[in-house]
Amino acid sequence: LDVFLAMNGMPPVVLVEEKWGDADLPIAIQDIDRKFCTIPHYSSKMLFIMAIAIAGDLVCFGKLYLGGKFEHIKTFNLRSGLKERVYCVRAAINVGRWARYVLDNNFVAPITFPMGKKQVQDRRELTILSEGVILKKYLKVSKAQRGWLSHLYKRLSSAAQRKVRYLEWAISVATSAAKSTVTVRLQPFGVVRFPQSLMEMRSALRCVLTCLADLHKEGWTHLDLRWSNVVFVAQHQWFVIDAEFARPIGSAMPEGLVLRDPDAAMADEGADCFLVGVMMQDPRSRVLLSGIESAQELAEYLYNPIGDARRQCTAAQALGMSFVQDGS
Repeated sequence: LDVFLAMNGMPPVVLVEEKWGDADLPIAIQDIDRKFCTIPHYSSKMLFIMAIAIAGDLVCFGKLYLGGKFEHIKTFNLRSGLKERVYCVRAAINVGRWARYVLDNNFVAPITFPMGKKQVQDRRELTILSEGVILKKYLKVSKAQRGWLSHLYKRLSSAAQRKVRYLEWAISVATSAAKSTVTVRLQPFGVVRFPQSLMEMRSALRCVLTCLADLHKEGWTHLDLRWSNVVFVAQHQWFVIDAEFARPIGSAMPEGLVLRDPDAAMADEGADCFLVGVMMQDPRSRVLLSGIESAQELAEYLYNPIGDARRQCTAAQALGMSFVQDGS
């Protein structure tokens, strides 16, 4: 598996590859092209990033289009004299100015979790990105959880059977009883970011509630809903990810949840709805939703009910409320 590490932070705006001798310049360019993986952390306004290939005294500047094609701009030979060196420095300064413009205008979104091969110590999962596909390995998984994850990604949310809209789907699933692991190759790959506008907030909540309504219809719960588990893929397309704790309705609540419904004795629809209510109570959400009565009605429906009223709260019912439909 050819994987290249990208730690938390911004995706590359300028890629640099250096080799030893002049004759290795084509190899440096080839390695840049090979190592770059287009991910949706780039704005639609970004058609390319800059690439600099260095080999001996040769410095090559080019564009690396997000589709993966390298376009040569100019190669400088530093042995050719002072003028050539000055022009090379000027080109590098211009690349820096361009990169600053990209960053200042938020044309890239942060990568919010590690991607790549690394040592794993006391972690429940390892996530790897390769060629636009997420490979996620769940570690130290119980027999029951292996069965649940296998069922979810083979029968409810696979490339062949996508019964749950706006839930990440599996291309392949492999379980190992001997190693207590479940390995899934997942799509789509999206950006973990908070909605930037009221329109995006409404769209994200509509997608999340649609996912839950479908999931509940199939007799399942997610139980780990939070903004960090919702990714932006395209306009009006927000996907729920990380189904590590998903299980059938009526199952015991799992250990290790970051957030959970304090009134939930077992996994049910209300436990998921409560978590969407918590997402709406996030301070950033409250800024976007301030003064909108229909949003407050939805938040109270999801977040406040307890006892019998809580158990009657459903994602399908929430989908019909005015804020989700049209924001009236």
